[in-house]
Amino acid sequence: MDKIDFEYLARFKDKYPEFKKRGVMIDIGSRNINGSVAWFLDPQVQYIGIDIRNLRSDYIKNYAHIFTSIQNMPYETFSIPDPYVTWCGQFHEYHERSDNSIDLITSFNMFEHDEFWKLTTRRAIELLKPKGRFIFQIITGGQPHGEDYMEREYHNVDKKEFILHLESLNTNIEFVEDATEDRAYIIGTKDYSNG
Repeated sequence: MDKIDFEYLARFKDKYPEFKKRGVMIDIGSRNINGSVAWFLDPQVQYIGIDIRNLRSDYIKNYAHIFTSIQNMPYETFSIPDPYVTWCGQFHEYHERSDNSIDLITSFNMFEHDEFWKLTTRRAIELLKPKGRFIFQIITGGQPHGEDYMEREYHNVDKKEFILHLESLNTNIEFVEDATEDRAYIIGTKDYSNG
């Protein structure tokens, strides 16, 4: 997450009641790299954070020499669990909650790293309650994480393909906006008639 995501989240929190009312939300790709969706939720919202990794050290291992030389800290200092990850694994394999039980699912800066993004979106829609809301941010160009960070896992997401896939899952797309030339936000709900 970055400043642009925070600006959009502030707008979304004011617009969508799922950030404020009692309910359950899942954040896919929840590891706190630069911030968390959880910061925008009211306390009565039950937060579930899902990520493939749970240690902050996963992010900085490529830069450990910088941290240790600047801060004189051993690399192990950063090997602590991330409090925003409550379940660790591939999201499409998540079955801790039943289908039709989640009010809100968000994902920021994740789909470009997920080779199973179609399975991930399918699982997200299955988990949503009828009329449950999703807020997805996709990276459509460039490589915003730097040239050497997780290069093997990185791929841009085609916005048209992503939206067509969501529509094939019986969703109602309410909002699509290109925030920058390489970033789009897609918001919608699960079709009530297919719950």
